[in-house]
Amino acid sequence: MTVVDWLTYLISPQVDSAHDIRKNAEYSNRVVFILANIWGMLSDELKTEAKELMENVAWIATNQGLQLGSEAYFKEADVFRDLPVITANLFDPQVATVLAEFGVSKQLNFDDLFAKAKESDTWSAVEMINYLNSDPRIEDILEEIRTHAIFPCDKGRKHCTIELYLPHPDVQRLSVPVLDWPHRIDRDSEHDLLFTKLGFLRHPPLLKLIEIAGSADPTIRHAAFKYLSDKFDELYDMDYDPTNYEGMPFIPAVKNGGDCVGTYEEVYKDPSWAMLGFQIVHFSVDQKIIGRLRMREAPSAKQVIEAFKDRPPDDIDTATQWFAFLATKQVLSPGDLKEIASISIVPVEGPALEDGSKQVVMLGFLRHPPLLKLIEIAGSADPTIRHAAFKYLSDKFDELYDMDYDPTNYEGMPFIPIVKNDEDCVGTYEEVYKDPLWAMMGFQIVHSSVDQKIINRLRMRDAPSAKQVIEAFKDRPPNDIETATEWFAFLATKQVLSPGDLQEIAGIPIVPVEEPVLEDGSKRVVMVQPRECFLDGSQYPEGHLYPRVFTFVDFGERANGFLKACGVKAKPDCSDIVSVIIKNPRGFLIKTNTGGKGPEKYLNELRTVAVGYEGLTKENKEIVSDAPIFVGYHISGSPNSNQSTTSGKDEFQLVKASEVLIADDLENRRIFGELVWLAPQDELLEKLYESAGAMYLSNHVKYTVKPREPHKKNDWVRCEEVREAIVEKLPIFLHEFDTQRLKNPSLHLSWAQQSRFLVKGCKNLNVGKRLDHDYCVAHGCREDNFESPVSAEIIDADSSVTLWLKKAEHVDIVAVALCRLLFKTHKKHDILSLMTILETDKETLRRRGYDVDRIKDAHAAAVLEDEKKTKERERLREKQSKEQHHDGGHSGGRPWPRFFGFWRWGPRPKSESKLKPTSSGSKNAGKVKVSEIDQSIEEIMEDLMKGESTPEEQELRSREHSNASSKLKDVEYCAEQKETDLVEVDVDGAAGFTRVWKQKTANEDIPRDDLADFAEIIHHLIIVFDLGNAHNTLFNIFWHPDDPDLMGFNRNRLIFLNLAHYVKKSVPLGTAYIEWYYIIVHEMAHNKTPFHDEHHELLFAALSSRYLPKLHKVPEVFNALECGKGCS
Repeated sequence: MTVVDWLTYLISPQVDSAHDIRKNAEYSNRVVFILANIWGMLSDELKTEAKELMENVAWIATNQGLQLGSEAYFKEADVFRDLPVITANLFDPQVATVLAEFGVSKQLNFDDLFAKAKESDTWSAVEMINYLNSDPRIEDILEEIRTHAIFPCDKGRKHCTIELYLPHPDVQRLSVPVLDWPHRIDRDSEHDLLFTKLGFLRHPPLLKLIEIAGSADPTIRHAAFKYLSDKFDELYDMDYDPTNYEGMPFIPAVKNGGDCVGTYEEVYKDPSWAMLGFQIVHFSVDQKIIGRLRMREAPSAKQVIEAFKDRPPDDIDTATQWFAFLATKQVLSPGDLKEIASISIVPVEGPALEDGSKQVVMLGFLRHPPLLKLIEIAGSADPTIRHAAFKYLSDKFDELYDMDYDPTNYEGMPFIPIVKNDEDCVGTYEEVYKDPLWAMMGFQIVHSSVDQKIINRLRMRDAPSAKQVIEAFKDRPPNDIETATEWFAFLATKQVLSPGDLQEIAGIPIVPVEEPVLEDGSKRVVMVQPRECFLDGSQYPEGHLYPRVFTFVDFGERANGFLKACGVKAKPDCSDIVSVIIKNPRGFLIKTNTGGKGPEKYLNELRTVAVGYEGLTKENKEIVSDAPIFVGYHISGSPNSNQSTTSGKDEFQLVKASEVLIADDLENRRIFGELVWLAPQDELLEKLYESAGAMYLSNHVKYTVKPREPHKKNDWVRCEEVREAIVEKLPIFLHEFDTQRLKNPSLHLSWAQQSRFLVKGCKNLNVGKRLDHDYCVAHGCREDNFESPVSAEIIDADSSVTLWLKKAEHVDIVAVALCRLLFKTHKKHDILSLMTILETDKETLRRRGYDVDRIKDAHAAAVLEDEKKTKERERLREKQSKEQHHDGGHSGGRPWPRFFGFWRWGPRPKSESKLKPTSSGSKNAGKVKVSEIDQSIEEIMEDLMKGESTPEEQELRSREHSNASSKLKDVEYCAEQKETDLVEVDVDGAAGFTRVWKQKTANEDIPRDDLADFAEIIHHLIIVFDLGNAHNTLFNIFWHPDDPDLMGFNRNRLIFLNLAHYVKKSVPLGTAYIEWYYIIVHEMAHNKTPFHDEHHELLFAALSSRYLPKLHKVPEVFNALECGKGCS
């Protein structure tokens, strides 16, 4: 009796209750103990049968009765004390092994773990941390763990790890949520490392700490500022920039004699400024941290002037103190003092009043307040005063202020009555709008009491700009579904946002999504980006995968219209599935494998990806190719066994496409299936795998054909029969295939020749097969060949193909060998089709619809065409051989350098190096000695920095070269005399500072876009030549469309470059930089020699090499030359 027979008996109806392991827990544990003793001695087949037998039997003894193996747990999984835990004694580790084999789990499913953690309070943070630390799967879902609010803080509420701080005393005083952890946490301990991995916070970020330091609670803000002071050098010094915290009060200060906190921009170190009403640093703040925070000594001149305007000294004693103090400071410039001179700041005692007191009068009486002053008063903190000021502005606007009013002059000044958060206040022109509906998004709107006439006079805007709407979404997104519905429906009716704006909003988390109910009955709302959402999840049945991995929302028809404009899709498409799989392939696999049935559901999603793969962007395709998201199988079974080649897929793993092979040959699949990762046998998936970089198995199997005891010629007529059948019928088989699938489309065309295609017989025929080592990823790779007998195989030599046959050959094996020879990759149906055609006579093929005669004629024509091409190739080889022999093996002349080929665009003068200046010219004009080349280059660059040559220099040059040959001076691509035909034109700055000229006879307009691109290239090349500080007339662009072969010329040291030549060439950007670099070097060399001779060529080569390193550093050139792959 086997163990399977025994277990079958123990769960059969015949067994008595004392031995029925479905009813007797004690006996069940005894059976487990027995199995533990014998388990290691059982074969894999018996183990598998036993597990399959007990899979649906409730026989595992637990504290909640007998359970299925898949529903029972080890004690360490019972974090919440509500699971059925096994009662078997685990003193023998083999007992635990057996229980695990029968499905008992040591861990909870993570979805269940998170759900229970949110609902239950029967556990502690210590238990949860210890459990996670024991779970080997934690590395795969760290990101997901950080998003779940399952860790209790010291106040009882649960938070995500990224919201909780570790319990250090100085952090606990900051009133932030601290992990409820009763034990000491030692640095670099096991728990400390786990806390870091899970994302718990050790210190508050600087922005958060500064927010806490501005708390209304004095104790908390004092603790926060002390923490900042103590930890500044250690943690915050590198990140601190005071301009990032403008408007945030956090600095302990004194104002009007009382303690407060102030912002960086309104608190000063010098305590003397308190007399003018400015805030000063509190006396308790250490001088060291004052220096670290970069506190300013004094307010700006503008702030002092504003103080005089808002709160001038109201008595003579105060004024005396102010004026005497400011007399010692350097804050105010002469211009500032001049502005103060017109402000009423000097108190003067007037006539005595009736009660004997003296009246103080501020000098400077006015009939009407100036518009700026009136707008300042309209922004007063006193509602009565500001109401009176705005009424005065409204009543007198047409009479006094209409001509002077420009809203842009009063930016940042609140004076317009508004409603904000249901309260009356004032707002600035740029933040107040006419349409009251914008209030729902937190924008300020004009108060209902303001007359429409003055609203129009003040040129109030109807709506905020797109930029402001986007900022509103970033700063204060709708935090509940009701608010979001109102916002989205409202914006769907407006034209404020462009398609580009909507695309930007698509990447902002503005969509509130409710997560499952928390322990206190509330729902946790998380904000997600529109491009991460989809509409109406009700289209999927209950339990469908997509609602568990994607976010579905529904805000109503109108609001959904806005979301659609932001990129929200009706349902996930291929790119969305790719994104979620790539983000966490193993996590996605776990979610699809809820029933424990392998990767079939996962493969269904890969099939969806396969359908839409061609629609993915190039970038997404590259990501897919490089991601471990493809299911690869190891196929069990020895190559020597006779088991089916379609045996089960025993092991699978997620790997990259490049690590998978597609099994296109069943025999090779059987032999090498346990050594490599194989793609699923599904045509749609195979196409996806191939597109992503997977290779075919047969292409990486090396064949060695070993015929033994070959038959003598004519000993076996079967060979000739097979050869005739192949030569006659192979064209019929191949006519319907695209030649792209063939390794060599012309290979079979010569097989009618006996010497090009041979069929031979032998007594024994073996083939050795060896797999490329790069693809062996399991159990090591076979170093020796795997050899097996076959009935037919092909050898492809250089000039002929030989098919070897045994007497017992099978047509299917012949078809396999032929397909492997002919196709780059072949399918099973290719082999079947070829086998059928070879076994079928031509008449039957005609009846089945094959146009045998037409195919035969087409094949004959293809053979003739191939023979013609072969003869032509032979003729050309003969001709080249004769030419090389005649020229002594060399084409003559020196080869053109890599970048010099473009000089051949214009004809070079014949024998130009032999031409010399005439005797009437200077004999040394333009001559350069090799020993003086560096000095010559320095002279050229110095001259270029000067710009255009002086009249004296031009006269000297003219005398030196007046009688030189015109062929020496000018060639078609470089002709200086043509400059006189140009007229300067205004291009409205399209070329920057570069002057632009036009040929007088040109009828075509200058192409502005090309001009801008060309000027950009020239500007960057100027920097390459270190001529950025040269006069801006040095380089000139001219438009000569009638002569596009003319590249440029040098006139009086000024370099002229032809835009028409750039437009005509139309080369890639990197190539354009290279070509114009050499054109400019050519013209620069003319500053030393005007001739196209050996001296010019010497200068040209030296100048070129000097600045090449800088040219290579231009990004466009760097990429064009692929300098990252070895160019120096």
